[in-house]
Amino acid sequence: MLICPQCQTETNELNKFCLQCGGSLTSKRCPACGTTVSFTDQECPNCTAFVGTTYQVLLEGDPLAESSSTHLDPQERYRILDLRLAEGTLVRGLVLDSQPFQTPLGQPPRPQLAQTYQDLQGQLYSAVPKVGDSWLEPQRQIVLLEDRSRWTPLGERWQKGPVPALQLLHWLHDLAQFWQVLEPHGFRQTVLELDNLRLDEDESLGFQYLYPDPGPLTLADLGHSWQKLLENSPDPLSEALVHLLSSLIEGKLQSTAELSALLEQIVEAMNLPDDSADEVGDDTPTVVLPMQLYSVEDAALTDNGSQRSHNEDSFGVSVSMHKEEGPAGRSLKFRGLYILCDGMGGHAGGEVASALAVKTLQAYFQAHWGETLPTQAEVLAGVQEANQAIYDINQEQDSSGSGRMGTTLVLVLVQDTDLVVAHVGDSRLYRLRRKEGLEQLTVDHEVGQREIQWGVDAAIAYARPDAYQLTQALGPRGDDFINPDIQYFCVREDSLFLLCSDGLSDNDFLEEHWQEHLKPLLSSQTNLEQGVARLVELGNNYNGHDNITALAVRIKVRPNMALMRS
Repeated sequence: MLICPQCQTETNELNKFCLQCGGSLTSKRCPACGTTVSFTDQECPNCTAFVGTTYQVLLEGDPLAESSSTHLDPQERYRILDLRLAEGTLVRGLVLDSQPFQTPLGQPPRPQLAQTYQDLQGQLYSAVPKVGDSWLEPQRQIVLLEDRSRWTPLGERWQKGPVPALQLLHWLHDLAQFWQVLEPHGFRQTVLELDNLRLDEDESLGFQYLYPDPGPLTLADLGHSWQKLLENSPDPLSEALVHLLSSLIEGKLQSTAELSALLEQIVEAMNLPDDSADEVGDDTPTVVLPMQLYSVEDAALTDNGSQRSHNEDSFGVSVSMHKEEGPAGRSLKFRGLYILCDGMGGHAGGEVASALAVKTLQAYFQAHWGETLPTQAEVLAGVQEANQAIYDINQEQDSSGSGRMGTTLVLVLVQDTDLVVAHVGDSRLYRLRRKEGLEQLTVDHEVGQREIQWGVDAAIAYARPDAYQLTQALGPRGDDFINPDIQYFCVREDSLFLLCSDGLSDNDFLEEHWQEHLKPLLSSQTNLEQGVARLVELGNNYNGHDNITALAVRIKVRPNMALMRS
């Protein structure tokens, strides 16, 4: 079987194109010149740029066992480009995958080395290279890792231009967090090997390999490593950072908590805007550094579902973006309006209600969105206007009971790194972040949830026959009965926001499968449109009893380079 590199769908080896997303299974474009090349090519025939699929190798045991002089495996899939003895019986190197679409060679049980990387990726996420393949042999264990050899070494970053103080503090903060997570596993040496520390295209910090601790290590060792790293900086260090380094090296700091506190004090001394709280109104900062918008992508798809003849879901996307880029860096100004509605009520009533809500809200915010995000009162007025538009039609048609049309609503307004969310009904908004995982940001307006909020045990609340009946919806009743939940958020780390109708979220589909189907969408290397299409297809197979709509917004942020340097 073949695995599509875009959507990860398995398909027959005879196919030249993925049956799911239509991507080629034989060729790709050279990232340097755009020439079509075979997936098995190592170099572009036009510009000689490297285009092969490579993996970093970790080999524990006899390096020559079970392999030829040219390949790592008896099947001759992984061609050896470089193998070098690292320490003891551990070998590191690089291999070229000659069959990049084939399913991995490895079969259970998984080598312990691979399991270690997988476990730590669950804590450090993109900082840890992904395991591409792994297998056990009688005399050795082999692990193939995501190739990061072409990432920029952290120590060479200054050769590309000046590093603003905030960026530097961001990296040091990451290294302190890596140290804390790696300590109980015995891999703190990982962050002391400066050549092992690498930056991706977005200048996010990660590492190539895990290095086991050679013996007892202290924060003083981290201080010496940082001192060596900062020797590359052509700019003088702030007095506060010099004091921090001295405290580290002299052993005055006993914990990463003290280290993080000092980093935070340095930022505070720079007189930066106090915008580091994750949710507006929260007085406790969740990260050390203020952030700025780096990129925004969105994708949406709706489907009837396997058991419905028509679609009562509607969605709307309205965005504007202004980007400036130059030697000083990138500046992005963004404004986005995202709406998802799930209609209900009578023949064709659901389609009318959901579409009307989307249209009304788009028109309202086009007229009422000024220089800053709308206030809570302005958002409420917009929701009430949409409710009134549907309610008026119900009144004109003199409909009653189940014949009155209505719709749920999830509304998200994004302005740079700030968001406001409004919610009515049981459509949902989820947020996915690398460290925190998946969070449901909205609470369903239904009888079962109302009972729980009143103190009733969840098992009893959802034993009611009307547990899933909506307590709020746009349209059936006047504004006096509409009380939308309105929340404000700030984006302070790369995040994926997912608006969805209950056809996707029912039966805990997302809670059970987010790691396989949502987590990859955080990466800018993943095609968001194809990911959403795959998500809707899987949700349709899993649920299928209702219409399914998914609207994903991927927001990436970076330290705010425009702020003053220390």
